[in-house]
Amino acid sequence: MNEIAITIIGTIVTAAVLPLIGILGKKLIDYINNKMKSDELKSALTQASELAEKSADMIAQTYVDNLKRQGEFGVNAQITALNYALENTKNLLAPEAAALIAAQVGNLDDYLKTAIEAHIKNCK
Repeated sequence: MNEIAITIIGTIVTAAVLPLIGILGKKLIDYINNKMKSDELKSALTQASELAEKSADMIAQTYVDNLKRQGEFGVNAQITALNYALENTKNLLAPEAAALIAAQVGNLDDYLKTAIEAHIKNCK
Protein backbone atom coordinates (compact mmCIF):
# COMPACT_ATOMS: atom_id res chain seq x y z
CA MET A 1 0.00 0.00 0.00
CA ASN A 2 2.82 2.41 0.86
CA GLU A 3 4.53 1.77 -2.45
CA ILE A 4 1.35 2.64 -4.36
CA ALA A 5 0.90 5.88 -2.37
CA ILE A 6 4.53 6.83 -2.88
CA THR A 7 4.24 6.11 -6.62
CA ILE A 8 1.06 8.21 -6.89
CA ILE A 9 2.57 11.09 -4.92
CA GLY A 10 5.77 10.88 -6.97
CA THR A 11 3.77 10.98 -10.21
CA ILE A 12 1.70 13.96 -9.04
CA VAL A 13 4.77 15.86 -7.85
CA THR A 14 6.60 15.10 -11.09
CA ALA A 15 3.62 16.17 -13.17
CA ALA A 16 3.35 19.45 -11.24
CA VAL A 17 7.00 20.32 -10.66
CA LEU A 18 8.49 19.70 -14.10
CA PRO A 19 6.19 22.10 -15.96
CA LEU A 20 6.68 24.65 -13.17
CA ILE A 21 10.46 24.39 -13.54
CA GLY A 22 10.09 24.89 -17.29
CA ILE A 23 7.88 27.95 -16.84
CA LEU A 24 10.15 29.48 -14.21
CA GLY A 25 13.20 28.77 -16.35
CA LYS A 26 11.64 30.54 -19.34
CA LYS A 27 10.68 33.53 -17.16
CA LEU A 28 14.24 33.72 -15.83
CA ILE A 29 15.70 33.60 -19.35
CA ASP A 30 13.27 36.31 -20.52
CA TYR A 31 14.17 38.47 -17.51
CA ILE A 32 17.90 38.10 -18.17
CA ASN A 33 17.46 38.89 -21.88
CA ASN A 34 15.36 41.98 -21.12
CA LYS A 35 17.88 43.13 -18.52
CA MET A 36 20.73 42.70 -21.00
CA LYS A 37 18.85 44.66 -23.68
CA SER A 38 18.05 47.37 -21.15
CA ASP A 39 21.69 47.60 -20.10
CA GLU A 40 22.81 47.65 -23.74
CA LEU A 41 20.35 50.44 -24.53
CA LYS A 42 21.45 52.43 -21.49
CA SER A 43 25.07 52.04 -22.55
CA ALA A 44 24.26 53.07 -26.14
CA LEU A 45 22.34 56.15 -24.99
CA THR A 46 25.17 57.14 -22.66
CA GLN A 47 27.72 56.71 -25.44
CA ALA A 48 25.60 58.76 -27.85
CA SER A 49 25.09 61.57 -25.33
CA GLU A 50 28.77 61.77 -24.47
CA LEU A 51 29.76 61.80 -28.14
CA ALA A 52 27.13 64.46 -28.90
CA GLU A 53 28.56 66.67 -26.15
CA LYS A 54 32.14 66.19 -27.35
CA SER A 55 31.14 66.85 -30.95
CA ALA A 56 29.29 70.03 -29.98
CA ASP A 57 32.31 71.22 -28.00
CA MET A 58 34.67 70.43 -30.87
CA ILE A 59 32.51 72.23 -33.45
CA ALA A 60 32.19 75.20 -31.09
CA GLN A 61 35.96 75.39 -30.81
CA THR A 62 36.82 74.86 -34.46
CA TYR A 63 33.92 76.54 -36.24
CA VAL A 64 31.53 78.53 -34.08
CA ASP A 65 34.05 80.56 -32.08
CA ASN A 66 35.76 81.83 -35.24
CA LEU A 67 32.48 82.89 -36.81
CA LYS A 68 31.38 84.61 -33.60
CA ARG A 69 34.62 86.59 -33.48
CA GLN A 70 33.97 87.71 -37.04
CA GLY A 71 30.33 88.52 -36.24
CA GLU A 72 29.15 86.02 -38.85
CA PHE A 73 27.38 83.44 -36.72
CA GLY A 74 23.85 83.76 -38.07
CA VAL A 75 21.02 81.28 -38.51
CA ASN A 76 22.61 79.52 -41.49
CA ALA A 77 25.89 79.13 -39.61
CA GLN A 78 24.01 77.72 -36.61
CA ILE A 79 22.31 75.12 -38.80
CA THR A 80 25.65 74.25 -40.40
CA ALA A 81 27.28 73.90 -36.98
CA LEU A 82 24.49 71.60 -35.79
CA ASN A 83 24.85 69.47 -38.92
CA TYR A 84 28.63 69.26 -38.45
CA ALA A 85 28.17 68.14 -34.85
CA LEU A 86 25.50 65.63 -35.90
CA GLU A 87 27.70 64.09 -38.61
CA ASN A 88 30.70 63.94 -36.30
CA THR A 89 28.64 62.21 -33.62
CA LYS A 90 27.24 59.69 -36.07
CA ASN A 91 30.74 58.95 -37.40
CA LEU A 92 32.04 58.24 -33.89
CA LEU A 93 29.03 56.28 -32.62
CA ALA A 94 29.39 52.50 -32.77
CA PRO A 95 27.11 51.02 -35.46
CA GLU A 96 25.58 48.63 -32.91
CA ALA A 97 24.73 51.52 -30.60
CA ALA A 98 23.27 53.53 -33.48
CA ALA A 99 21.09 50.61 -34.56
CA LEU A 100 19.90 49.96 -31.01
CA ILE A 101 18.99 53.62 -30.44
CA ALA A 102 17.24 53.85 -33.81
CA ALA A 103 15.22 50.72 -33.02
CA GLN A 104 14.14 52.04 -29.62
CA VAL A 105 13.81 55.78 -30.24
CA GLY A 106 12.80 55.78 -33.87
CA ASN A 107 14.95 58.46 -35.46
CA LEU A 108 18.63 58.49 -34.57
CA ASP A 109 19.24 61.94 -36.08
CA ASP A 110 16.45 63.52 -34.03
CA TYR A 111 17.78 61.94 -30.84
CA LEU A 112 21.33 63.12 -31.52
CA LYS A 113 20.23 66.63 -32.51
CA THR A 114 18.28 66.89 -29.27
CA ALA A 115 21.33 65.74 -27.28
CA ILE A 116 23.56 68.25 -29.07
CA GLU A 117 21.13 71.14 -28.62
CA ALA A 118 20.58 70.28 -24.96
CA HIS A 119 24.33 70.37 -24.37
CA ILE A 120 24.67 73.70 -26.16
CA LYS A 121 21.87 75.15 -24.06
CA ASN A 122 23.50 73.89 -20.85
CA CYS A 123 26.79 75.51 -21.87
CA LYS A 124 25.23 78.96 -22.32
